[in-house]
Amino acid sequence: MKIVLFSPGLDEQSVWGEKILVIGLAACLRKEFPGAEVFTFGLGDIDKIAAMRADLLISYYTGPRPPWRVDDIADLVDGITILTVWNHGDLLEEFAAIRVDGFATNSKSATQILGRHRPTLYLPTAIADDYGPLEPDPRYRADVVYLGGGGRGNKRAETTRRYLEPALKFDFALWGSQWEREYWAGVYADHPDANRWHRFWRGRLPLDDIARLYSSAKIVLNYHEDSQRKWGMWNNRVFEALGCGALMICDEALGLREEFGDAIVYTSGGPETEALIAYYLAHPEERRRRGELGRRIVQQKYTFSRCVRTLREFYQRLARDRRLASGGNGNRGGNGSAGDGRALAAPRFTVMIPVYDRVLGLRDAIESVLGQSCPDFELILADDGSTMPEVAATIDAYRAEPRVRVLRMAHRGQGAALNSAARIARGSYLCRLDSDDLLVPEALEVMSRYVERYPDVSYFYSSRFVIDEDGEIVESHHKSRPFDPARLLESYSTNPFLCWKRDDFLAVNGFREHIRFAEDYDLALRMACEFKFQNVDEFLYKVRYHSASRITTTLSEEERKSEEDQVRASSGAALREKLRSSGSASRG
Repeated sequence: MKIVLFSPGLDEQSVWGEKILVIGLAACLRKEFPGAEVFTFGLGDIDKIAAMRADLLISYYTGPRPPWRVDDIADLVDGITILTVWNHGDLLEEFAAIRVDGFATNSKSATQILGRHRPTLYLPTAIADDYGPLEPDPRYRADVVYLGGGGRGNKRAETTRRYLEPALKFDFALWGSQWEREYWAGVYADHPDANRWHRFWRGRLPLDDIARLYSSAKIVLNYHEDSQRKWGMWNNRVFEALGCGALMICDEALGLREEFGDAIVYTSGGPETEALIAYYLAHPEERRRRGELGRRIVQQKYTFSRCVRTLREFYQRLARDRRLASGGNGNRGGNGSAGDGRALAAPRFTVMIPVYDRVLGLRDAIESVLGQSCPDFELILADDGSTMPEVAATIDAYRAEPRVRVLRMAHRGQGAALNSAARIARGSYLCRLDSDDLLVPEALEVMSRYVERYPDVSYFYSSRFVIDEDGEIVESHHKSRPFDPARLLESYSTNPFLCWKRDDFLAVNGFREHIRFAEDYDLALRMACEFKFQNVDEFLYKVRYHSASRITTTLSEEERKSEEDQVRASSGAALREKLRSSGSASRG
């Protein structure tokens, strides 16, 4: 069994709640699922997730929007996908629309809303089973401490100031990130002398020293982001500080008092916090009494082992529901969502459209696929980290279409986007369409006849039209010619309709992602060494030329020619040697 915990920001240097949870849960999952392989992956590992086809994927997010929120992660796995919702409660309706098997959330209120759409598990934050008080460390001694980012996520400057500025009058230590003077300069533009966070900032805290910090301080301050407070999404600091027996002064997030009672000292911030700090610094016995009460509650109820047992039961329930919904075979339902009862057979074709910050022509390209006379296809829209809202809106408009899958990733280039799409493709043949080009209505129908006629061929290419901005045909002389490997070594005809056997495309590792130009030429040269090619002597593809359509590289014409020559020399070497050894280096 393969289990993946995915958090887009896992590889970042900073430490925050989701990262701590992922690391802690991974260790317990290995114990709860004996023999299972458990992986922790970040945004740079999308291809690894797609390649392994995990049995269980637990997905987190690092922010409210892509790329820190990967909505289509379920398309990368064959097994169960659970989306954890630990923050951004004001976006619950958006999260509810994400196609996963189930949700896990640390908010009882959110459980009710998400549960209307998918099975939902209440799964509060927790600590490691062996987590607890340590001997005080001189490096971390302070009367008052706060551990966390100064501005990460939904934290508003006024909220941070209300709960933390009262501590500046005491022996106060700040740990975490985003406390530099420059970071806060804009907030204090009118009163620069009040910008003092950096004077109390001790730096980033090593992950393994969280318990040492909380065991060494007299008082721990805590507050929640506004949406966390509203929805009762209690943060890690509640459990980590109380688990060490620390006295915590905290804002009153929804449900916190009902659960922890006198174990926490509650505050609305400002002068009230200042008075509470002064009082509890003067009453160490009261600090210890409350701290011990909090430690017992957390260690009895909120450990990772308890969370993982609950998570296992939830996974088994979702897997059982999947089997029932798919007629007992366990396959995912239509369009990657579980529980809708539509177990779709794998299509013959997967059409892949790579998209990066180009909205012009995108809708027409998508419609040209959906309007095919042959229905035996799926369409993957591979968004290569687009930053234009118009692109996201255009893509999202097709989410309800059952033949469309959306794959979003960090920007790594067109070749990487196509490779990622190919790895999750369900079709046995891959077809490429640029985001402003068009397929003729019968393109897949014709291609279907060819793949049936030539089952041993791995690479098909068609004739093409050239159209203007309005879609009118302006050139119709670009006919495909029978394949000649010697001719391929001399030149490459760009922008035909390309169709590859998926297994053979992946056998050569797809596109080489480091190539800046002519990556399709490079692929053709490498595949020609091992597989058969076949031209399709029909016009199946419309290449659009307009002022913005062909600008896919910033290279000059001279640089593009140089790149193509390098590809020909390096990737063509094996094909050249093959022709030479077979005695057919010259054209027949």
